[in-house]
Amino acid sequence: MNDSFISTDTPVDLTNCDREPIHLLGNVQSFAALVAISADWIVQHVSRNAGALLGLDAEEITGRVFSDLLPRETVAKLREKLGGTSHENSVARLFGFDVFGDGRLFDVSAHQSGSSFIFEFEPKLREGAHDELAQVTPMLRRLSAQGDLAGASEEAAR
Repeated sequence: MNDSFISTDTPVDLTNCDREPIHLLGNVQSFAALVAISADWIVQHVSRNAGALLGLDAEEITGRVFSDLLPRETVAKLREKLGGTSHENSVARLFGFDVFGDGRLFDVSAHQSGSSFIFEFEPKLREGAHDELAQVTPMLRRLSAQGDLAGASEEAAR
């Protein structure tokens, strides 16, 4: 296996996917936009498609204070969600969230990566607010309450 990574502008296929630099910021699937900020909420990195999906041009917002770009209520909610994460591998999610206060809804994922906070914004395409996590969490609680693998398997099948 070759340990050197392919360049980020190289198309990925089955012959080189083992060398794709998925740990590097800036590469994100086309249906979502990524914004990385520092601990003092300065925009560090923005995916190229942020302009099309969010209306935030990467070149214009890099280096700016993130809280200057969003409504106060949105920043408060994002800070609250990040504060609820218990460790670096925790992910906070908001579903059907009106990020800009203009009626456009997004599913938002937020987590910490090193000293940066990473926000991923995916436009909400389904009608109405639908919180997938609200459906999954009770199921996971029922599974974890089982005392053994057989009980967990039975509950999962139910």
